[in-house]
Amino acid sequence: MGENRPSPEIHRFSTLSYYGCGMKESRRERIKLTANYGNGIALAFIVVGGLAPMFATASGSPASGFPYKTFVFFLLCAMFSFLIHQKAKDILNHLDED
Repeated sequence: MGENRPSPEIHRFSTLSYYGCGMKESRRERIKLTANYGNGIALAFIVVGGLAPMFATASGSPASGFPYKTFVFFLLCAMFSFLIHQKAKDILNHLDED
């Protein structure tokens, strides 16, 4: 008899919805998984495409080619890795949406 139930309007404007946590947990996890996958690709580009050839050139490997080409290739891979990482950060911004 003496129950105090909150009105429906209070639930509609809950703090979860106000602070951007109104989306389903599965959607939040998919967003984080997609961003993590993008960061993994960015990491692969910088390590395999950029650092490995630089180390091969530094060690004097016969298949390494010319050092300036290796450096240019490293810069391209680093730039592409950075762009992928920025896209992954943009994907994470979707967590702020409802």
